[in-house]
Amino acid sequence: MKLTNEQLKLAADTVRCLAADTVEKAKSGHPGAPLGLADLAVSLWLKYLNVDPKDAAWPNRDRIVFSGGHGSALVYSLFHLAGVGDLKLDELKTFRQVGSRCAGHPERNVLPGVEVTTDRAATISALTPAHEQVLTEGGIATKMLRRAQQVHGNRVALVGDIGCSFPVEGVDALCCGGKADCCLGIYVADCAAVWVYDPVTGSRGLAHSGKLGTQQNIVNELLRAMNKYLGVTPADCIAVISPCIRPPHYEVDIPTAIKAQLAAAGLAEENIIDSELDTAADTETFYSYRIEKGNTGRMLALFGRKPE
Repeated sequence: MKLTNEQLKLAADTVRCLAADTVEKAKSGHPGAPLGLADLAVSLWLKYLNVDPKDAAWPNRDRIVFSGGHGSALVYSLFHLAGVGDLKLDELKTFRQVGSRCAGHPERNVLPGVEVTTDRAATISALTPAHEQVLTEGGIATKMLRRAQQVHGNRVALVGDIGCSFPVEGVDALCCGGKADCCLGIYVADCAAVWVYDPVTGSRGLAHSGKLGTQQNIVNELLRAMNKYLGVTPADCIAVISPCIRPPHYEVDIPTAIKAQLAAAGLAEENIIDSELDTAADTETFYSYRIEKGNTGRMLALFGRKPE
């Protein structure tokens, strides 16, 4: 059956209304993507996609690659109207609630038709192309990225240009000398990334400092390692604290504790710079593991330099 433009517009407007009501009921989420993409989504769904709503695992099905956690109300509205996963209207009313099949970010093995996951490793893998593009645009070869495994501890690794791109096991902070062309990387989604730079030697450090890392004073361990192996004097250093979760959205004031630890390690107050941005207060801009109940992506904090 050939659909008229009027029918497609009616379907798109229905999706818009459903998505907007879903977000409004939850008092959480983002209606912008569903409102803007409704026409495109409906046209793809009704005119081009080869799917069986009653059998979401049909082997010959078409798939859409859609990294749209913030636009997930669009997916749920389409699924409800098409009958995918027998998704009921009452379930749309539980959007972004604990135990709901309509999670803030769609989860595989929860709702038929969703074939992605927000498992940390899988999420990072999915985001890797975008992160590598940022490195390339900055003039840094992707093979020069050095990452920490991030186990919420306080161990530090010294890295350099000779090495591999696999995460350094068992550590949450990295440092390198001023001549190194490698780029340090830390993934965060509420925890703080802390950049430490010594303008005298050019040495760089990057730490993952969440609740546990802050309790274990990882920034002090990073500065100790930079002093021992790179000859860095903490009083010469500049530190920057990334956007991270903060009160009232979290019971621990992570950035305030980090600033006190940096000062105690010898950094001058004027050289401790806090972004003062709260990831939990702006999920349009940042990923927030706590607010999005674990169904979120990861931001990659980078510390590199353009090769000479």
